[in-house]
Amino acid sequence: MADTNGDYDLKTLRKINSELKEKLKDHKKYLDKFKHPKGGYFFREEKKDINLTSTITCVTSLINADKAEKCEIDKIIKNIFEKEQWSSAKLNDGKDNCYTVPMVLTGLSKLLNRPIDPVKQERIKKYLAKIHEKIKRDSGLRIKQYPVNAFLTYLGLRSYEEYYSKDTTINELKEGIKGLKNELHRQITLFSANVEYEKDIFQLGYSLVALLRYDMDISAPIISKAFSIFFGDQKDDGSWDKYNPVFNYPEVGSAYCYQFEFLRELLYYHKDYYNIFIKYIDKLERTRQWTKNHEMVNKTDKKLCGWCSYHYTDWRDPTSWPTACVFSFLRLYNEFIENVIRKTVLEQYDSKKVSENYWEEEIKDSELHLKENYKPSLKEFITQKIIDPINNEEDINAYGILLFGPPGTGKTSYAKAIAQKLDWPLISLDPSHFLLEGFSGIVRNANSIFKKLGYLEKVVVLFDEMDELIKKRTNEYEYETRIFTTSMLPLISKLHEKKNFIYIFNTNFYDEIDPAIKRAGRFDFHLFVGPPNIEKKKIIIK
Repeated sequence: MADTNGDYDLKTLRKINSELKEKLKDHKKYLDKFKHPKGGYFFREEKKDINLTSTITCVTSLINADKAEKCEIDKIIKNIFEKEQWSSAKLNDGKDNCYTVPMVLTGLSKLLNRPIDPVKQERIKKYLAKIHEKIKRDSGLRIKQYPVNAFLTYLGLRSYEEYYSKDTTINELKEGIKGLKNELHRQITLFSANVEYEKDIFQLGYSLVALLRYDMDISAPIISKAFSIFFGDQKDDGSWDKYNPVFNYPEVGSAYCYQFEFLRELLYYHKDYYNIFIKYIDKLERTRQWTKNHEMVNKTDKKLCGWCSYHYTDWRDPTSWPTACVFSFLRLYNEFIENVIRKTVLEQYDSKKVSENYWEEEIKDSELHLKENYKPSLKEFITQKIIDPINNEEDINAYGILLFGPPGTGKTSYAKAIAQKLDWPLISLDPSHFLLEGFSGIVRNANSIFKKLGYLEKVVVLFDEMDELIKKRTNEYEYETRIFTTSMLPLISKLHEKKNFIYIFNTNFYDEIDPAIKRAGRFDFHLFVGPPNIEKKKIIIK
């Protein structure tokens, strides 16, 4: 249930996240039904030829989701370069044009994972030179008699960046960036004045995403205003009007910007502009509901599933590239939702970013005596066995660490230092978090806390001063605390199954900890934190 400012509670966010993850399982399955046996994708069922722009949209959607197959990519690259002209649906009389070429170039950059031969390289360079020439001359890209278009110009800038760099693009295509800045200001004015036949939400939108990428001087009020206009223009069903055509296909009619193709580009910036996106979570959720309400299955034997663009009056069946765009939107929206969940939990438990140099300046290093010929310091051991493996691998199983030793030796400091070294936030929990409702609610609170921790990755969680709650279970021990200790066992084991996660328990009384908690499968390392070693003592004395 959303409240008045558009925030969602964790239960609702998790439900959205769960539904999104379930839907995203269909991504490759749906697109595979549009695949051509020779490599590539067709546009819609009645048109079985390989369609160049549909192919690029579908395969890049799969690549970005880590679902593409290498053999499929190799076939597509071969087919692309075998085409004498990069065109689609006889646009520009079947010749190279300012829509197909930059789209193919941008997608091709994601497909190429090894050097290509000089002939292909030269062809790419010629296309980029033409894009450079047209943007310099016209301050943007257009098709024939149509005016310069923000969507096409954005495609041109992106393709140029893929083969050179962002800085080169900003420097060499500044006329296009300036033109988009003027267009953004113009569209803000047109929407504010409600000039019905000139305003265009996608001209505003693509100008905005281009400037978010290429113009560091764009002001925060302009960004906020553009977001406000875009989401304010959303219809009640979660969609947007299609506005003005970008160009005309001789074979199929006018081509329009597609809302999910744009949302894919906009949501790319959800982390950089989180504080703006969070204001419109209800609008994004309304759009997701639109995808649920408008998903379709055709009635042929193949049973194609997906979405169409609704741009063509003769077609209301699933189409390849709109389906790919919807899945790209859903994937990025899910990333955003997971980020909202993460930030919500981190804020709820008052997580901290540990200051720089904590590892170097605050840790009192001590000696470890593990084997006769292996006597690293505690810092060396943690670096070799925990920090380095995490930094060197993309996905790594959680680490459980039990730090024990006399009071005042710096166990808490080690937890902070590990978080600083990994640049992960630190959550510190102590008995007060579990005793919010007294002993009668201790197990319920534990279940709630561990459930929320399960939503997180790349975080260090410190359970501090927990001795009294995880002592050995004896007859004299309070009933509620024994129940709590027992309930903690599966919860800790579940944390241990996570990826990219560290949890640390500190204790002053190692021998009094319940043996079941200390068993393998819950903690990877039991590390004694003793007094500082000789070298550290010398530094302290100085």
